[in-house]
Amino acid sequence: MTLERPVPPVLRPAFMHFQPIFDLHGAGVFGFEALARTGTPEAPAPPTALFARAAREGRLPELDWACRAQALRAASAGGLGAWAAGAVALFVNAEPASSSSPFTWDFLEADRALDPGVVRVLEITERALTGRPGPLLDMLDAVRAAGWRIALDDVGVVPASLSLLPVLQPDVVKLDLQLVQRRSDAHVAETVSAVAAYAEETGALVLAEGIETRAQADLAVSMGARLGQGYLLGRPAPLAGLDAYGPGPVPTARPHGAHDLPRWRPPVAPPRTGTPYDLVAAKAPALRRATKPLLVGIARWLERQALVIGEPAVLISTFEHQRHFSPPSVRRYGTLASCCSLVVALGQEMPEEPAPGVRGIPLAADDPLVDEWDVLVLGPHFAAALVAIDLGDTGPDDERRFDYTVTYERSDVVAAARGLLARLRAAPPRAARTLEDPARPLADDALAGLLGRALAQSDTGLSVARVEGDRTTVVYANGALSALSGQPREELLGRGLPAPWPTTADADVAAVLQAAVRAGLPVRVTVPSTRADGARWWDELELLPVHGDDGRVEHWVGIHRDVSDRVAAQARATHLARHNTLTNLPNRRHHDDQLEVEMGRATRHGTSLAMLFLDLDGFKPINDRHGHAVGDELLMAVARRLRSEVRTEDLLARHGGDEFLVLLTGLPADRDEARAASQAAADKLRLALSADFELDGAAGRLALRATVSVGISLFPHDGTTAQQLREQADRAMYAAKAAGRNTARASG
Repeated sequence: MTLERPVPPVLRPAFMHFQPIFDLHGAGVFGFEALARTGTPEAPAPPTALFARAAREGRLPELDWACRAQALRAASAGGLGAWAAGAVALFVNAEPASSSSPFTWDFLEADRALDPGVVRVLEITERALTGRPGPLLDMLDAVRAAGWRIALDDVGVVPASLSLLPVLQPDVVKLDLQLVQRRSDAHVAETVSAVAAYAEETGALVLAEGIETRAQADLAVSMGARLGQGYLLGRPAPLAGLDAYGPGPVPTARPHGAHDLPRWRPPVAPPRTGTPYDLVAAKAPALRRATKPLLVGIARWLERQALVIGEPAVLISTFEHQRHFSPPSVRRYGTLASCCSLVVALGQEMPEEPAPGVRGIPLAADDPLVDEWDVLVLGPHFAAALVAIDLGDTGPDDERRFDYTVTYERSDVVAAARGLLARLRAAPPRAARTLEDPARPLADDALAGLLGRALAQSDTGLSVARVEGDRTTVVYANGALSALSGQPREELLGRGLPAPWPTTADADVAAVLQAAVRAGLPVRVTVPSTRADGARWWDELELLPVHGDDGRVEHWVGIHRDVSDRVAAQARATHLARHNTLTNLPNRRHHDDQLEVEMGRATRHGTSLAMLFLDLDGFKPINDRHGHAVGDELLMAVARRLRSEVRTEDLLARHGGDEFLVLLTGLPADRDEARAASQAAADKLRLALSADFELDGAAGRLALRATVSVGISLFPHDGTTAQQLREQADRAMYAAKAAGRNTARASG
């Protein structure tokens, strides 16, 4: 092999840029990501058009190889290893679609030119996880054997990535903040918790990319990211003038020591040898024996767990022979495939798509798997497997006996799943379909007309776009789509993807859609849109590719649903979960979450914080004398008055009962100066509450006075956790009560 493999110049990037990756905890530059560029140094551009042309010509692996080889040469020529006092990481990207090409590993020869102090990291995107897992696992094993580390990009965008993290075992998990922030709170929580669990279990590093603002840097830290990348920290540039990465956005800019990347304890990755029964049963304390009906019940239960997990779930089952994949199985697994990211069925004579959306893997008659009945379920926080071996009974089917065991040991389930996924080489080829002939049985003119009328009368917005070279044009739109967009159908025609009408979706959502279109993959996103009359609504947009005989996408079918009510309900639920219903102030949970973010910001900026713990004086007698309705009115009035006095950069929250919390940010680092500033703020709030409140009581208007006692604690001087700060502020508040009330006391 040689790095001088003849590749036409048109399939080479013009040059490479390198974007720095920082340790968000302040240890400096951690590494660089190599990014291919076209155009000129004065006007660099991403190689989008170059990759699109390579894909059309079937030469994507060559271009992918050329980019990686050029990145390694540029890093070596730029003296990256010599610059690092300790070690520095170099991230280079790989196109998963080319993982089965002989070009894949040629670039590893360029290792010889790189300084040993450079830790090589191969970065793959998640979009091929369910399409070609077999070649992808082969590539990762070869790269690891060459001493490289693995980074998985855009985790969470494809739901299956949350379940397959332990199967791929990346050393670095990348979260794109721009994409994550466009998802629902529930999806963000699911992604963050799954990544955190994986990182805690394995020691993998979490890298947040797309950091463009200080708020996003704080969000990254709160999500558990140790590393950060984005325009706020450093833009892509030629690998020259490395000393320019001075203090910049972090306290120090010397390399952090990328050799601290986690080294996997043996085995490097779960084994792929042996069947699920071999791997799991060997570790089982005891095997059980049962007839088929009992195992049917266990299998159904595991299938239901996959349904409960939903989109992130991966379900893999072996059926011995295709005849056991009965019509009820076809219906069940078709439903499972519509809800889960990946459903696989293996067996003798198993077709490539035994049920809609199910990936089939045929087994040879002498394959050890043909004697097994296995059901494996993987989710972000759930893993289980039924593994059974057929004892070869020849009687009635329901009396067939199996030795079996059920395991919930995640490492065993992952090892078994990895071995089965390695057999999945590629998605099944799609039958040729065209707009005029969407399926062979519909060639009849009467049926085609019926289909057209059904589409026209559907309540769901539908569009069809034709792909012609680089242009994708909407050629069909039904009446429901016209109603949703508020535009006549004729105005929708002729527009391009990703959406056939103006949308308020930002560039990040558009990037997700465009990436899926380039890759020819189905995609579903929820985007805010604007109708012709200016009314806002939320569109759940699903794009489905229709392939031709050559495997290329000929048309895109768009399905549009108005989910504004659902989005509004989710927003209300999220607001209610984080706010007090009486005062509409943030609750304690919201306060503590924000406190974590602000403590991180204060640490990086060299400032301090103050927590003010406010407790109304004499609230109980007011409540007892005038009733709870008046008490509630008083609490709401107090909240309004406090809100009017608190700075916009500070946070006012209701702790509970008649207690409130105020978080003061951006205070001086010096303890005495911070104490003086927080004391002044507390006195201002006390003074604001000293005026009477005019309220409606049962006997008419009431003039009530509600003084307040305030306790103050400072970060980091009085504590470095929410609990420590709250305890110190609470003690100081009781000291204020003891001093005669209507006063403020600082901790210590």
